[in-house]
Amino acid sequence: MGAAAIRLERNDPPAVQKKLFCGVAAKLVPPAAPAVSPDGPRVAIVLARDDTCDVALVAVDGLPWPRRVSHADYAWDPTWSSDGRRLAWHEWDLPNMPWDGSRIMTVVVDEPDAVAILVAGGDD
Repeated sequence: MGAAAIRLERNDPPAVQKKLFCGVAAKLVPPAAPAVSPDGPRVAIVLARDDTCDVALVAVDGLPWPRRVSHADYAWDPTWSSDGRRLAWHEWDLPNMPWDGSRIMTVVVDEPDAVAILVAGGDD
C-alpha cells in the first residue's frame, strides 16, 4: 500500500474533501471529525460516502488503514472517554432518521474483536 495522509483543505467547507489511503476519496465531516484521543496517537473520524457514514479509527501518522468501529447505516459524533480506552458515537439505520430511532454506542478501542455496546436509545 502507498503512503497515507490526512490533508485539510480550507476551500471546501463544511465537508472537507480528503484523499485517504491510496487515493480513496472520502469526507471528514465537521463537527463529527476529527476527535483526537486523549493520549494523542489516534484520531476518530467520520468517513462519509454517498450512501453511508462510518466512524473509524486511524493513527495520527496515517498507518495502518482506518479501522471501522461502527456498523450502522449512519454513524456520527465520535468522542473519546477521558482515559482514551473507549470511543462513543451516535448511529442509526435506514429507514429511520435520527429523531425516529437512533442509538448511542461505545466500544473498547484497544480490543480489535470488541463488540460495540448499546448505551442508550433504540430503533423505535
